[in-house]
Amino acid sequence: MYHYVVTKVGVPVLGPAEVASVLGVALLLGWIARRVWLPVRRWEPTAWAERTGVTLTPRNEALVRAYLVRTRDLRLVGAVGGFLAPHLYAAARGEQLPIPFDFDLFDALIGYLLGAVGAEITLTRPRSPVPSASLAPRELSDYLPRWLTNALRASAGASLAVVMLYRALPEPLVGVDPSMPPTLVIATAVMAVLVGVEAAQRHIVRRPQPAADADILEADDAIRSASVRALAGAGIALELIILSVHLVEIGTASTIQLLRWSLPWLGAGCFVLAISSWVHITQPTRSTATARTHVVHP
Repeated sequence: MYHYVVTKVGVPVLGPAEVASVLGVALLLGWIARRVWLPVRRWEPTAWAERTGVTLTPRNEALVRAYLVRTRDLRLVGAVGGFLAPHLYAAARGEQLPIPFDFDLFDALIGYLLGAVGAEITLTRPRSPVPSASLAPRELSDYLPRWLTNALRASAGASLAVVMLYRALPEPLVGVDPSMPPTLVIATAVMAVLVGVEAAQRHIVRRPQPAADADILEADDAIRSASVRALAGAGIALELIILSVHLVEIGTASTIQLLRWSLPWLGAGCFVLAISSWVHITQPTRSTATARTHVVHP
């Protein structure tokens, strides 16, 4: 968390000039990413179809291409915007955002989540020439492996347990840092991430699916699967970041040598897992959902 880094390491809060410099560098890096990194093969419809198992046709390729352009741009804008949010707020108000929203990476992940949701729900799907809708029931487990849902819940549970433990440990074992926020604030953030991610996933999965030919439905199912997977990866990363910060805090403040040696390393491992979740789990893969064409006409 940014405030944690400032108070522990002594990194100065950025002023307006520094924020302008950071913004300029971020815009430059965003432009480079947009031109160099983002158009790599994985953002091409053919490569995306190979990863997801979708058979491209002239019609569903247009849908896939529109989704890839939209999700690439909105995730990037969301992540960069979230990363800059604490600095812009501090420059405008002269104070830090409340923990944990004062941490650049945490805010970048939240922006990434919002971009992923926005890309999916604003995508225009081809519609049937007559009013109709698919009756095929859709559940989250059809689009997302259960282990990812369980991993999100487990990481939230572990984060919540460590947050509560940090406050419950007696003073002789761990001196609570006064700069750390109240337990209720962090516990609320942990649960908000869990509930918010799962709610967004279920909303994406259960959105009405207009009846269409099998190739369009196949692409639509794969798009929903890719979106909920991106949310799962970012949600797990957010929970692991909270967990890692508290493990490091307990380890560095503890008077027990074993905890002082082991917990900071465990916290560093959780942080590496958080970055890995953001980088790897958010990548699309084959969906277990199948396009079904049970249709109702009003």
